[in-house]
Amino acid sequence: MRSFATLLLALVLSACDIPSREFSKELHESGKVLQTIYTPATHGSASGTSVDFDLNVKFHNMTINTQEQFGVMFQCEHGQFVVTGTSERYKKLWESLPKDSNVTIYYREEYLTYKDGRRELTGFDFLRAERSQ
Repeated sequence: MRSFATLLLALVLSACDIPSREFSKELHESGKVLQTIYTPATHGSASGTSVDFDLNVKFHNMTINTQEQFGVMFQCEHGQFVVTGTSERYKKLWESLPKDSNVTIYYREEYLTYKDGRRELTGFDFLRAERSQ
């Protein structure tokens, strides 16, 4: 009985066409920096009251903290796109690429690949950008 259950499970799993995520080799193309973006860190708090259906009064305190974000908007052969983040990687990118600079953009294409051989392009994985002449 156990081997039958194992066989049945194997058949069910093999019948499912669960795609795998794959990437192309590294690609590159020319582009331009359209805009650099900086959002400073924010820190704030607020308090308030609410009343529920039983007329109970509740007091609320809320604190909001966000990290500073760095971003760059690019124009390339595929259109426009923005990369943003809070890590040192994005800060260095933001510092090194002024507006209107010409760049080489390095990326990979992201695919879903099915068992029957079909591949579906689902997006682009930004790797880096370097100033060019």
